[in-house]
Amino acid sequence: MKNQKGFSTIVIVIAIAAVLVALGVYLVSQKGTNLYNKGGQQVTQTQQPTTSAIQNSSDLDTAAADLDNTNVDEVDDELTQIDADASTF
Repeated sequence: MKNQKGFSTIVIVIAIAAVLVALGVYLVSQKGTNLYNKGGQQVTQTQQPTTSAIQNSSDLDTAAADLDNTNVDEVDDELTQIDADASTF
């Protein structure tokens, strides 16, 4: 019975770890809830177009045309918005 001096500390550490794990599981399970959407802002995602493998030169020409038609300013605007959102943390 003399060696039980640190036993209560170990039990407290294990209890704290269990509470943190339970909290983490709860937060991860809340997929539908956006914890970072404050102030009623609408969160939007850009949908990526579906792509197929390039099989021949006409597929390569199509891919090049799609890249040429990409609006780079739109991508820059999205990155600026992401940077602004990240700075609020």
